[in-house]
Amino acid sequence: MSESSAQRKKKTSVEELTQQYSQRQSSSSKQESKQEQAASQQFSNIESNPFFKIILNPELSPTEKKSEVAKALAFTENKAESQAALDAFNQFKAYLQFERKNMARQIIELTDTETFAELKDVYAEINDSLLAFEETMRPLTDIVDSIYNLRINDVTFDIYSEIKQDREAEEAHK
Repeated sequence: MSESSAQRKKKTSVEELTQQYSQRQSSSSKQESKQEQAASQQFSNIESNPFFKIILNPELSPTEKKSEVAKALAFTENKAESQAALDAFNQFKAYLQFERKNMARQIIELTDTETFAELKDVYAEINDSLLAFEETMRPLTDIVDSIYNLRINDVTFDIYSEIKQDREAEEAHK
């Protein structure tokens, strides 16, 4: 059986679309890596930023953090110091924006359709395997359930005596 030309054309177009998608993904990932490198150089010493130290200090309450930021941004008699504090604050705001973008990108990556398709396949495989295991174990579980029911109904010894009588009757019949 040979494929029809429409099926071959459809398969080819799907392959072309897949290649185009992967090329776009690789070019966008290269661009993102360049942006990340530039940002990592820009924010390489962010830990020394006074606002970074204030905001990310776990020992301070939100109210204390607010008052510390206000003190750091307050105008002093020295214009250069005030400008340096404002520049540090703007750098910290840019760092926070960069981190927000990274988190949004990671969330988008988590909602990628390929990831969900793979997750769906894994769940389907697990469920199929579980059903196959259950079917394989059915004879054993049926026996265990029967014994349990016999024990619950206090007829175990009666059943054993009936089995013994049946065997004796079969031997006598032979």
